Parts: sequence; structure tokens; C-alpha cells
Amino acid sequence: MKILIFTAATGGGHRRTSQAMEVYFSQHIPNAQVRVVDCLREINYLVDKTVCGSYEFMATKAPKMYGALYNNTQKPKVDVVPTLTAVCSRRMLPSIRQFGPDIIITTHPFAGQMVSHLKEKGKIGQPLISIMTDYGPHRAYLAAGIDAYIVPSQECKKALIELEVFPEKIYPFGIPIFDTFFEKRDQVALRKELELKLDIPVILVMAGSFGVTNIMGIYRELEQLEQDFQLVIITGRNKKLYDTFEKLLPEAKKPWKLVFFTTEVEKYMQASDLLITKPGGLTISESLACNLPMVVFDSIPGQEEDNAEFLVRRGMAVRMRKGDSCGEIVNSLLTHPELLADMKAACQDYDASQVCANMIPLMQNLLQRQPAEFGRQHSSRHRRRFGRRKARA
Repeated sequence: MKILIFTAATGGGHRRTSQAMEVYFSQHIPNAQVRVVDCLREINYLVDKTVCGSYEFMATKAPKMYGALYNNTQKPKVDVVPTLTAVCSRRMLPSIRQFGPDIIITTHPFAGQMVSHLKEKGKIGQPLISIMTDYGPHRAYLAAGIDAYIVPSQECKKALIELEVFPEKIYPFGIPIFDTFFEKRDQVALRKELELKLDIPVILVMAGSFGVTNIMGIYRELEQLEQDFQLVIITGRNKKLYDTFEKLLPEAKKPWKLVFFTTEVEKYMQASDLLITKPGGLTISESLACNLPMVVFDSIPGQEEDNAEFLVRRGMAVRMRKGDSCGEIVNSLLTHPELLADMKAACQDYDASQVCANMIPLMQNLLQRQPAEFGRQHSSRHRRRFGRRKARA
């Protein structure tokens, strides 16, 4: 089976999901050939830099602007995304024709729109699967040429049905992540390996894809708490944030460990008792796989707010809103361990460990269906079931 995965670099989640599927399918499908392609780079360098740069700017400098854009494009009559992606879709054809995939998977809404447009125009005919990498659906993911949606929860499936997607096309398998996050390790052994104390709680702080300016405020509040605990701070590739924390090490009141970029996030998660993080779709999926309760902060208006609300509804996290004290929240959790235990149990109840395994028979089923059946699915009646998203692009 030849599988082509289209992704984009707006944040790290779409790529990590693609890479996780690439590894899994390569290992578990006999003679599989899997290729991951960045759809924005495929269009051209300028488009890639403009879209990714605009996303990073709005996410970090103008979140209200991003939230307004997110909400406005959620409206049925606003068809900006499919119109723009239709213009660029022809740039995807060389990669598709050169590789000759049996099936196409997309992990970004722009990619889904572009491949769908090519299908609707009769340029390609491969089955198309769309992966949603957040816990609240956005209308930009919807397109007439998509044959199956992989979504993270039953709530997300219900929301898609309300947006007029056929129920039989929606599969609440979860969000694909690397299998290493699901491997259960001994916490004591992990703490020894990571040189952490064994007898006090571990609080893990992660700064997010682009780093977070108010992470220093969170650190200062945690430093003032009287409870015994140790901090692990992962700054990612944010060298400025890492250097700032490194200067504070000699004056630290709590035992702590500072980590730059690491490929062993799953070890730190499984060694910890609580995670403080932004609610990016992949980060929280990895935390849930490790059964790690969360305090989530700095939600970008839009998908991260949807993610945060999902976690709170399920009892898996506490949301820190503007004006809330992280110190007070953590203090309450540490002094009431039963609260942390309940959150951990809620994380355990959410099991997405079989998402990639479940996708394999789905792909095989899609490939076995006759082309005529796919043609019937993309009739005008079918298109009207996507919030009047007729293929105008």
C-alpha cells in the first residue's frame, strides 16, 4: 500500500501526527510505502512562509485577531479557505502523480481542501482521509471529496454531524501520536534515569511550540509555594527562554531540572504527576496517553480554547484563565491529592491507543470499494450536507 500524507508547518502538531502515522504504517503494513509532504512548501516558498509566519504572529502577538479569524471562518457563508486552496491545488498534482499513492491522508485543513478540490475536478480518484488534530471541529476541515474523517472523540463526531457530515464517514478513533507515549513504564525507574527525586511530586512545565512569555510568571508563583515538589521545565527550541531560566538556577528555591529540546518527552510525562502547558492538540493528546493530569493556560482563541474546554468537561484538566493564579491552582491540587487522582483516572478513561491500528482496516475498506461508489458519495446532494458547501471553488 502506498500512502501519501499531506501536512503543513503551522504549529508542530500537524507534522508530529503525520510522522507518527508514517512510522506506524511503515512498521505494521506489509510492503507499505509512506511519504509525508508539506503541502504549503509544495505550493511555493513564499506561500509557506506567509501562511506559517502569519499563523505564528497571530498566535503569539495577536491572539484576538486569530480568534476572530477562526470564528468568522466557522460561519457557513464564509468560503475563504476553500476558495484560496482551490487556486493552489494544482501545485499538489506533481507530488501525487509522481508518487502514485493508493490512498491520501491529510492532517491540515488546507491540505484536505486542496486534495478534495482535485477529486471534485476529476484530476485524481484516490480515497481521501482527513485527520483532525484538535478536539473541536472547524468548518475548514469539511470538503466534499473527503471519504473519512478521523476525529478525537464522540463529542467531535456529534459536532460534525451538526455541520451536516454523514455519520458513517466519521470515525472517533483519536489523534495519531507516537506509540512510545502509550508504553507504560515504571515511574520510579524513570525518575532514577532522569535524575529526579523519588519522594516528592514532579511538576512538568512545557512552553509550547513558540514559547510563552508569561511562563516566567508561572515559575515565580510555583517557587513561592510551601509544598515540597520538584520542577521540570522543557523550553523546546526557545533558546532565549532557556537562557533566562538558566540564569535563575543558582537562586532556585525548589529542586528543578531545565531541559532544552528533547526527543524523550514521553519519559518526562510518565515521570511526572502534573503537567502545566498550553492546550495544543498534540501536546494534550500525548499527556492523555501518559495519563498525566494538566493545568492548561494561555489558550489561543479558537482551537486551543476548544481543546481546553474538552479537557475540563472530561475532568482531565484545570483551566487557568486570565487573572487566575497558577500557584493557587497547583497548591489546591497538591494539598488535595484525591483531586489529582480523579483527574488521572479521567485521563485513563480516554483511550486513543488504537487510532493507527484502527485506520489500517479503514484504509483497506476504502480501497476495496468501487470507484462508482465514491462517485455517488460526491454527488451534489452529498455536497449540500456540508453546510451548503457546494463545490464552487
